[in-house]
Amino acid sequence: MQYAYGAFELKRTYQKNFSLALALAAVIHIVIIGSIFLYGYIKGQENKDVLHIKSLADLGPPPTITEIQQPQIPISQPIVTPPAVGTPKPIPDEQATEEVTFATQKELTDINPIAKGSETVVIDVDPGEYLPEEGDFVAVQEQPQRISEPKLDYPELARQAGIEGTVVIAALIDKNGKVREAKVAKASGANAGFEEVALKQAHEIIYKPAIQNNKPVAVWIYYPVNFKLK
Repeated sequence: MQYAYGAFELKRTYQKNFSLALALAAVIHIVIIGSIFLYGYIKGQENKDVLHIKSLADLGPPPTITEIQQPQIPISQPIVTPPAVGTPKPIPDEQATEEVTFATQKELTDINPIAKGSETVVIDVDPGEYLPEEGDFVAVQEQPQRISEPKLDYPELARQAGIEGTVVIAALIDKNGKVREAKVAKASGANAGFEEVALKQAHEIIYKPAIQNNKPVAVWIYYPVNFKLK
């Protein structure tokens, strides 16, 4: 019996090829099925970690921040031993046992200092004794009033030259109505002797003093002195 060319080889390797093909098909099926299950498992894990928020109401209230309380450390005031206070009395030397130091005025003040903001110390000063500097504000209810004043002498040089002018005088009137100080606040600019005459007259004028709270007070006043030829 004769076989066609190649038929024997096919029959000899048939069983081997069939087993190999079957094993390969099984491996491919297992890989495909395993891939499907692995893909489903991975997608399921991803869906568990994702939080879906439909609106801001789903977020809920924010967490409350609790303020950390700082610990309170008590601080004790230092104890100050007051120095001895008293009047020294003379005793014989043989009776002196130990040296006693008496407190000074400054030490007594340091023992009981005045607490800031707790008390207000008011010193009553008579306003009539106060002499303000020029330019200081002094409240008055009544300005000084002239009681008497000397005649104003017209400078002879200005009279002969026919010069007129105005000088502004600043004067300090004390509580007795006397001129304590006078100066030229604004000169005439004529250089004809107006300033000297105006200052001389300013020191000779007598005033009724300024009044504040029914008491006389010292105050600066300003007034013009006009030199006019008739």
